[in-house]
Amino acid sequence: MHITHEQIIEAILFCLTEPVDLRKLASLSSLSKEETLDAIANLRNNSSNRGICLVEHGEMYSLGTAPNLSSFVRRVQEGDEDDELGRGCL
Repeated sequence: MHITHEQIIEAILFCLTEPVDLRKLASLSSLSKEETLDAIANLRNNSSNRGICLVEHGEMYSLGTAPNLSSFVRRVQEGDEDDELGRGCL
């Protein structure tokens, strides 16, 4: 099974709780800065029809809920206290 650079970046961003800069993302992924930037661009372009999206905070990157789906996530967050939110919702 071939693993793409985009998949690597997506997996790393999904696991992190805080935005990360390009240098650290490249280091964590063992990719060059250029390869990391290309993977970020692909992730940005390929997430337009998904429930998550790439969030860019200046030169920092993270994953977040697609803006058009935020009302659904809000319902989950406001729901029953006994329901645990998954890492991707935090």
